[in-house]
Amino acid sequence: MGAMLPPTDVGLPPPPEVVDKSPTRGFWQEAWRQFRRRPLSMMALVFVFIMGIIAIFSPAIAGTKPIICEYKGAIYFPAMGYFNPRWENAIFRQDRFRDVYPPNLIAKDPNSWAIWPLVYQDPNRRVRDGEWPGQCPFPNQGILSRVHPAS
Repeated sequence: MGAMLPPTDVGLPPPPEVVDKSPTRGFWQEAWRQFRRRPLSMMALVFVFIMGIIAIFSPAIAGTKPIICEYKGAIYFPAMGYFNPRWENAIFRQDRFRDVYPPNLIAKDPNSWAIWPLVYQDPNRRVRDGEWPGQCPFPNQGILSRVHPAS
């Protein structure tokens, strides 16, 4: 066995340890990074986002209040009353519309106009007979059914 040689760096400080000084990712950054790596989770997030957009714009899809209308020379947004009843302008309560807009707009201001939702259906009440101009007296008219069979 050979003799051991003494170390040549006697008295020198040990070499510094390499320490990573970059900021570490937090819990939420790491969770978001892992979430983004999964395609199915990103598709689910997009689906939830689309459903949220549809919910926000639901008064423009179905309802019985105009999205926007001109009444007595001013522009109003009655469909906002679906989100919060106080957001609907008080003029419609003063003129006693009682949630029946089509005939009341024409009768109380012949120069009025309105942009209506795609589907005339109220989420809170049943649509009355004759409420919408040109409305069929029977909802199933033209469709074969047991209630109104074809003659």
